[in-house]
Amino acid sequence: MGNGLFVLASNKEFGVESVAIWKPLLQQMLRGQPPEPAARLLQRLAKSPEAKALGGFDYKRMGFPRFKNFLDACSDVLDQHISAHGDMLVSLRGTTVDARSEAVRPAPSSIRSDVWIAFSNPDPNRIRFINRTTGEVMHHVLAAGETVDGIRPGQDWVQIEPVAADVQASWMREFAAQTEGVNPEDHAVLRQSYRTYASAIFAKELGPLGKQWTKFRTAKMVEAIQKWSARVNIALATLTPAATNRLEATAVETPKLEAVTSGLSARARALKLMDALTDEEISSTLVPLMASIIMVKAQR
Repeated sequence: MGNGLFVLASNKEFGVESVAIWKPLLQQMLRGQPPEPAARLLQRLAKSPEAKALGGFDYKRMGFPRFKNFLDACSDVLDQHISAHGDMLVSLRGTTVDARSEAVRPAPSSIRSDVWIAFSNPDPNRIRFINRTTGEVMHHVLAAGETVDGIRPGQDWVQIEPVAADVQASWMREFAAQTEGVNPEDHAVLRQSYRTYASAIFAKELGPLGKQWTKFRTAKMVEAIQKWSARVNIALATLTPAATNRLEATAVETPKLEAVTSGLSARARALKLMDALTDEEISSTLVPLMASIIMVKAQR
């Protein structure tokens, strides 16, 4: 770690917050726009809700002494040049197929919790569908003799392909291998079969580095969801909280979900979301969270 960018990285988060995470957002900001002054682009990144959803933009935290060094690391998708007035201007490079295709599909500001659970729970017996128009998610545990096509609510419903357990386990091993201060031998969870609560255990064991792991995993999961949405041709906007608002504002008529998709209260939506969780997930994640909220309320 004695040369290259690593020498600049006093913060251990360098190498975790990959530059690649920010490229789709940069492409979204600059697509179809005239060259942007670098200083103004930096301000937009700092204030962007999408950037905040990724943990906040801080080029120094990624190991770059100047914003220009970060832009240089994005040279495969960005062009830089000096204006007649001496300002550094930034624009989309747009010369590669990958850059153009990614620019067409901007990263969502956030992924809905029900969508996140549908992708992150690797249970092979749990079948999940999403309505490509409304964004509604449905879970179903296959019974003996049932088939996926037999339980599909309708033609507008697409089967969600959750991220496989071995893939999610590989993310933990990748993080451990590339993060300074983490010894893979200290974490038995890395050698065990992946379970839905493994990520939470790993984050707790990491202590102060747990937040870095969470950001790393979030970026990986968002990337996987983006690739899936492109493959099945579902708009990313369908997977964001805005889709929930549209769903609540529109009467959705489907044979199996009509009774539960209209007029749900916040409590009813929460209970419906719990139906998508296993008992293990509820006890290890949801119960501690609810207990914390109750304690905070009691101290007010």
